[in-house]
Amino acid sequence: MGVPGARQSLTAKPRIALHTGGKARPYAARMTPESEDFVDKLRSVEEHANSVAAELLPGLAKTRLLHIVILATTLRVRLEFGRVAVVREPD
Repeated sequence: MGVPGARQSLTAKPRIALHTGGKARPYAARMTPESEDFVDKLRSVEEHANSVAAELLPGLAKTRLLHIVILATTLRVRLEFGRVAVVREPD
């Protein structure tokens, strides 16, 4: 187990964070195998688009590739970290 209060990966094992002292606690849901596979594919898209964009001269094609990188990064981050919620405990 890790240090209480330390940041831990949300994609590792399913965990329920330690109680925060109030009536609410953070909860990280487990990613499904399909989501983990999709995250890996999005990382691959980011890497390939960045490598091709680095070789292109400024122009429309490079701009479109950079938009692909931004979109893939945004989707990946939402999948990896968007499963965090604050759960209220009953009074």
